[in-house]
Amino acid sequence: MTDSKRLLFTSVIVACLASCGPGTPSAKDAQDKINQLNSKLPIEYTELKKTNGIKGEIEGKEVYEMSFTAKVVAKEDLETFQRFKPTGVDTMFIAKTDTAMLKKAASMKGGFMSMVDVKPLSSFKKGDLLFTRNGMINFVKTENGWR
Repeated sequence: MTDSKRLLFTSVIVACLASCGPGTPSAKDAQDKINQLNSKLPIEYTELKKTNGIKGEIEGKEVYEMSFTAKVVAKEDLETFQRFKPTGVDTMFIAKTDTAMLKKAASMKGGFMSMVDVKPLSSFKKGDLLFTRNGMINFVKTENGWR
């Protein structure tokens, strides 16, 4: 094969690969999307790793569901509270700088007929590991990529 044919062949392969784009969202895409969705919380997903994925179609749109595992760390110093309510128990993450919310959480004391009870749990410093999370996130393919 001559140099000019080799150059032409290589150029065609590179052009094809560049035009195809990624076939599915990456772990970084998932981590960025999750952090964007949780941007108002004092937590951040890090070291996200894809554990599984499935591509499909819903109502004519290409979709992708990614299973993942990730570390969740404190984005800033924070307090955690456990909230008990009729529908179950959840954890509240409140930044130490959010004094209004900290006061509100502290005032939610359960009584005899209370619908909500809040109990303080722990304090964390910026960068502390809060927990490791296994979860799923969904994407829809658009003209501008996976969203």
